[in-house]
Amino acid sequence: MRQAREQGLTATLISDSALPTPEFWAIAGASGEGFTLQAYATIQLYAQAAEAAKSIKLPDLIKALQSTMVWQWHDGKYAEL
Repeated sequence: MRQAREQGLTATLISDSALPTPEFWAIAGASGEGFTLQAYATIQLYAQAAEAAKSIKLPDLIKALQSTMVWQWHDGKYAEL
């Protein structure tokens, strides 16, 4: 993630609960901040967004996800967006 950010990637990371390990945060630092969801919740959220958007195209999914209450990992804790 750190290297991707250094290359100019500005995408928001969305992962399941397996990714944010202490090693991940030690390497990624602040560049690893994004959304962490339990694996099952990830699929549920995707399905709800696709249904609401009536699409699986990324711009449509983003718009649908932005209207959903989501928690984001920031500064070492979760915060509602």
